Order: sequence, then C-alpha cells, then structure tokens
Amino acid sequence: MLPGRIPSSTVVKSTVRDTLKGRWTEAVVVGLLPVFCYYIFNMLLSVTLLFAKNESGYILVAIGGVSAFLILLPLFYGVLRWFWRATDGAIEDISSAFYYFMSKKAYVRAVKLSLVICFKAGVIVFLCMIPYFAVQILSHFWLYDIFKEALPVWAVNISAFKNLFYVFGILLATATSLRYYLVPIIAVMDDDLLILEAVHISTTLSKKSLSAFFNLICSNIGWIFLSLLVLPLIYTAPFLIGCYVVHSRFTMVNYNQSLDFYEKNRFNSYFKV
Repeated sequence: MLPGRIPSSTVVKSTVRDTLKGRWTEAVVVGLLPVFCYYIFNMLLSVTLLFAKNESGYILVAIGGVSAFLILLPLFYGVLRWFWRATDGAIEDISSAFYYFMSKKAYVRAVKLSLVICFKAGVIVFLCMIPYFAVQILSHFWLYDIFKEALPVWAVNISAFKNLFYVFGILLATATSLRYYLVPIIAVMDDDLLILEAVHISTTLSKKSLSAFFNLICSNIGWIFLSLLVLPLIYTAPFLIGCYVVHSRFTMVNYNQSLDFYEKNRFNSYFKV
C-alpha cells in the first residue's frame, strides 16, 4: 500500500473475507447482536405503546430511547472492538462483544463516547438547519400577529422553498458529520486514548479518507438495500461491519506511512494497528 493512497473498496472487501475466513459463524453471531437487540427494543416499545395513552405514550418513547442509548450503543462498540481484534488475527471469544458491560470504567467510557458523538453531530445539525428554521419562523403568521401586521408577500414566497432548505440542511449536516465517522473505531481500539483525541484524529484522517469511504458505501449499496429485507442480515451485518473496520485500519496504517519520522513517533500511540 502506497503512502497517501487508501486501498480500493475491492481490496477492503476481499480482506474482510480473508481475515474472517473460518470464523464466519462467530462473526455472524456477533454482528447480529445489536440487530437482534434493536428489534427486541422496537417490539417491546411497539407493544407497550398499544396500551399507552396520550402523555404516557411520549414518556414510554423517551424511556425506550434512553434505554436504547444506554444499551445498544455500548453493545455496538463492543461489536466493533470484536471485529477490530478478529480482523487482526486475535482469537476473540463471542462474549468479548459485551466488553463495555464488563466493568464500570468500560461502560462509562462507552456512554461518554456516545454523548460526545451525539453532541458533536447535534451541533452540526442545528447549525446546518438554521436557514430552514429561519424560513419557518419568518413565513409563519403568528410572528406577524404579535406585531399586528399582515403576512408579507415575500414571507409567503420564501415559504415555498422551506422544503428545499430542509433537504439542503440535512444533506449538509450529513456530509459535515462524516468527519466523525472514524471516532467509534479509534476510541475502541485503544482504551487509553481520550475520547476528544479520537474526535481530533478522526477529523484529521477523514480529510483524506472520506472519498474512499464514500466509494466503499457505494460499492456496498446493493448489500445495504438487501439488508432491509432483514433475513440477508445474516451475511450483510458482519460483512458491512467488517468493511468499516478494515477500511478504518487501512486508513490509519496509510496515515502512519505518510508521516515523517518525528510525527510518526509522536502519533504512534494513537494508531496501534
């Protein structure tokens, strides 16, 4: 692999198949853990809401959301950790996928990681949606009722573009938030690394790796849509998680190779690949 050039999606996918050869049964079980838990949560919440009324329904939804946040995300990080180690040749027991539930320190770290990612992404979404919020406010009659004014013609005209502002805001927020796509894997590969350092590293690496990651997503778009049928997740869940992990490893190795001697020694502890 040449410095400055991340392997193609074809290489990533073939590497996933090679590194997990003979371990697909374990990979399937581990990869389906968060999927299984998600559907259990969804089913329980749906059944509960059938018997809920008005305000109690909103309370149950909030409880379900918090529960998912506190259970599903730490489980997902444990799954990433398992795949990170498994694709590196380590012999990992399936139970290690529950790593972030095995100690208070590990669990707190997982929750902090989730909070940081959600906060960073939330700020980006809010900033990108400001034009949409502004159009919503400026084109709504109640604002002018306060000042006892008629709704201006220009306000009516800009209201026709609110859907356009909404779509643009969502797309911009998604594209901007992708700078953090490496944060989970960087944080789980090294427990001694500060979460904010993981955020900084992801922001740095993603400047050169986003195009390769986008190509990887596009090359797997068929598998992603097929996953909507649920049953294919038996194959697609471990395969897609493996692709993300292997791509991340290639990105970090490539970055290390591109550094000069001083920087490589300075940042070596960040990338234990």
